[in-house]
Amino acid sequence: MSTWVDIEIDGFSVMSFQNHHSTWLFHDKDRVREVYGYAAGDEQARTDFIGYRTTAAIIRRRMTLAGYDLRSCEAHFREYLHKVISEVQDIIGFRKESLQNGGYPEETNTELTLDIEKYQKFVDVIKDTVLDDWIALFPQAVKLQRETGPALSFRNEIQWFEGSDVPLLCAMLSYIPLYPEYQITDLFNFPANDTDYFITAFLASCPDDAVCELNISELISAGYEADFADLEEIQQGTTVPYRNFHQSLDDLAALSTLKPVDHVLQRMCFSSVITAMEAYLSDIMKREVLQHEALKRRFVEKYSKFEKEKISVPQLYQFLDVLDKRISQELDGTSFHNIQTARKMFRDVLLIDFPEDFIIRLNRAVIRRHDIVHRNGRTIDGVPLAVTDGHVRQLMNVVLEFVQYVDKQVLDGLITTENEVS
Repeated sequence: MSTWVDIEIDGFSVMSFQNHHSTWLFHDKDRVREVYGYAAGDEQARTDFIGYRTTAAIIRRRMTLAGYDLRSCEAHFREYLHKVISEVQDIIGFRKESLQNGGYPEETNTELTLDIEKYQKFVDVIKDTVLDDWIALFPQAVKLQRETGPALSFRNEIQWFEGSDVPLLCAMLSYIPLYPEYQITDLFNFPANDTDYFITAFLASCPDDAVCELNISELISAGYEADFADLEEIQQGTTVPYRNFHQSLDDLAALSTLKPVDHVLQRMCFSSVITAMEAYLSDIMKREVLQHEALKRRFVEKYSKFEKEKISVPQLYQFLDVLDKRISQELDGTSFHNIQTARKMFRDVLLIDFPEDFIIRLNRAVIRRHDIVHRNGRTIDGVPLAVTDGHVRQLMNVVLEFVQYVDKQVLDGLITTENEVS
């Protein structure tokens, strides 16, 4: 089933997309994420908005910088006004020729005659118009179309709008089928073969603070597009890797309480808490490095294994082609439960330092985990480790506090990036 979304300016759809979207002239800083949720029986529930939103003044400026200003729009309008008139005159000529040749039923002759009159009326109305005439009528055209609905013809027949005393307004709201080899009209029968020129003209009729927006929430719900993960994380106050980590901790807490006096179970839970922390650190580092070019560069510059590599100029692009794969492999092979290794990498690449008090406590826990995993729960001297549910809870508290600290720094980095874009 198809999902459609629209770019709207002042509430009027100027561009539509099916099962995808284009960011058009929107920038990352225009992204908005407003998710309200749904309560049963709430008939006044607001619609979620995940997409792009800015003002007409900003879009107008961006269009000008892209070459779409009123001067170029006027030249384009004049060129395609002539093409539209020529196309309509060809249609009129064809229908007149059909009448002259005869052989049609009277009903068809009547329809052809009416078509000729309507097409001729359209030409007579638009032939002497200028761009400003159309711009001046856009607000009224939008209002009337909302009241009466868009002009439609299931048989693709010309339909003349009769709901106004303004001839050009009627022409704008009429259904005028044309048959050119390429597009020569846009919305409201505006002469153009480039929608951006129609939008340039339409924007000229809008106040500076008119809202320009594209809501892609339905595409996200349908699975065609991804959510704005960074905005979602900022709003939630935690990253997705943190939430995965926290769920693991909840599961381990529940498991630990099942048999508090089972030392084998408690040793397993103790070890798994460190594993959950390691997975979080690994996931965050890999995600941030691979998603941000500046951090990727810092990783390559700071990572010791890359420092030792010598690359000739002819090999440069081959190296870049596989760089992401190399980075993933190196990070997958990094022991993030080694706190000193993780600390150096986070400090050098993400500019996140680990507080000393955490380092001391985590180092002790990592040594104990090493004895659990590699010495079957005994110290280097062969002494069995007594791990209780209290030890597990204590470690969970330390690790949770540590990961919360790191995650806050990661989110601060996302917020800083967003502010820099703005």
